[in-house]
Amino acid sequence: MAISKNDRILGYTITSNFMLKTIYKLYIGGIITLLLTTAMQTPKTEYAVKGAILCKICSYAKWPALNNDIFVIGIVGRLPEGAQISIPTNYQIAGKNVELRKIDNQSQVLQCNAIFVCEQTTSSVQNIIELAHKNEILTFCDKESVFQQGSMFYLVMVGSKVKFEINRKSIRESNVSLSAPIYEVALRIIE
Repeated sequence: MAISKNDRILGYTITSNFMLKTIYKLYIGGIITLLLTTAMQTPKTEYAVKGAILCKICSYAKWPALNNDIFVIGIVGRLPEGAQISIPTNYQIAGKNVELRKIDNQSQVLQCNAIFVCEQTTSSVQNIIELAHKNEILTFCDKESVFQQGSMFYLVMVGSKVKFEINRKSIRESNVSLSAPIYEVALRIIE
């Protein structure tokens, strides 16, 4: 159900675009906060939450063109023992069904719309990130050193919660744009 001008919420009439934007930001922030606060310290749960956050962030991205029939998220490297990234059942991004794929070489990166570079990777991270950015592929990681090499998003544990940081420079260098609410709920934004 969409909220529009002159709708009543808690007895008040919405009369301005400012109020609509504020309600929208609170709604988006609430959804992302809910995802961020459900993680526990086990790798299985942590990476399930990271997968959900990754999907949610992707749903706020806009690509110049998405040519595939499916939205592909590539997993580069090995996850920690017992961890598994999963996506919500029947989840769609940009009207396309989402599929997870293990990426074993750089040429497979080009088949993806987003990639997650795992903590335990043996590939040349810098080359993969550069290739992804040149081809409008979102990049996610869970290691500070990978984030510093140019990954767009860093999914990090803060206590028992999964939070994310944004590398705005890397996003600008690609042709992908993000909706403003994502920036508002980020733990940190680097330029």
